[in-house]
Amino acid sequence: MKSVNTGIFHDSSGELLSLLGKKGTMTDIQFSNRKEGDVFYAFLEPREDKLSAKCQIIQTMDIAVLCIDQITSEVGETILLLDAMKKNLGIMILSDVVDKEMLSKVTKGTVVSGYKEVGRDFNQIIEAINSFEIKRNDSLKKVVEVDQFFNVKGVGTVILGFVKQGTINKFDKLKMLPQGKEIVVRSIQMHDKDFDSANDGCRVGLALKGVEAEEFTKGTLLCEDGTAELVTEVQIEFKKNKFFSGAAEAGKVFHVSHGMQFPPLSIKSIDGNKLVLESKNKMAIRKNQRVVLIDLNAPKLHLVGSGKIL
Repeated sequence: MKSVNTGIFHDSSGELLSLLGKKGTMTDIQFSNRKEGDVFYAFLEPREDKLSAKCQIIQTMDIAVLCIDQITSEVGETILLLDAMKKNLGIMILSDVVDKEMLSKVTKGTVVSGYKEVGRDFNQIIEAINSFEIKRNDSLKKVVEVDQFFNVKGVGTVILGFVKQGTINKFDKLKMLPQGKEIVVRSIQMHDKDFDSANDGCRVGLALKGVEAEEFTKGTLLCEDGTAELVTEVQIEFKKNKFFSGAAEAGKVFHVSHGMQFPPLSIKSIDGNKLVLESKNKMAIRKNQRVVLIDLNAPKLHLVGSGKIL
């Protein structure tokens, strides 16, 4: 089976999500889903342009759909976030009034400069999405990242999330991090149908044994040994956003977008391009993954910088 996860940004019409799929669950992220042949599509859109949700979507998605009616500071920051996370697969849907010369200047030197322009048309969008080659890691050790969790009568604890690498099978025993518990996958669902397995990239619903829904937090990992670490310090190879006017220095506290996690971490030390972040509680990290630092209190531009976990 093939899966494609697409983030939708700045669609002022509010109609694109419904055009592309059947609306599903909604928290601070609105989902819609579609199945065509053996391809599963998941579409994700942040509600009310919430910054944490936008970061989580960019971390999770394969492809971006960037809708631009006018060039605003919010659109500019989304472009910088997409570039910071190296999300080079994407398309743009532009209104007739967008100044393309100005847009070219804004996107110059970013991954967005390579995005193809398409019309607001279902066939054009799906064709463009299908044209991208998405790399998958089905054979690696298993990792699932959780974004929703609840109890279902007669079933028990159910989570919704994305397979980040490997292939998940029924009856797999996985470690729950940062909680440290062992859980068992009782069943797997995709698009309301049961499956025996789900591979890298799939959005899944898993019924679990050995845990209560109340024990989860957003961004919890279900994984095999050797795929993630529990730490209170995170070292990253850091590059400051040249447009961020504030200081990135020891003692400052910023939110860090790592997968579906968005915790506040303090800067412990900076040495050249090496930055050490400190957490009050143990958190699960995956090395070599990209993260972005966000200043939610900044008056305008919130993106402090980005880097790769060392």
